[in-house]
Amino acid sequence: MLYHIYTEDKPNLADLASKHFDGFTILKGVGYWQGEAEPCAVIEIIDSKDKWLTVNTLALDIKEANKQQAVLITQISLDHNILV
Repeated sequence: MLYHIYTEDKPNLADLASKHFDGFTILKGVGYWQGEAEPCAVIEIIDSKDKWLTVNTLALDIKEANKQQAVLITQISLDHNILV
């Protein structure tokens, strides 16, 4: 399963994610909320289907720690996981 957590880019993201997952990727960019540009980040996690609750807990931790109105989670089912 491929999970994405979309959030504001804050310096504490790696620390928060590390509490829940051994491996993840943080992609940084510029997002727009209510017409205003803001630094954003996407935390990408590849893990098993049974990690949904852990991903949700991480998103709630990020939302609370960064005092955000919302944090978006998406998940994509992967047919094959190939590690080279």
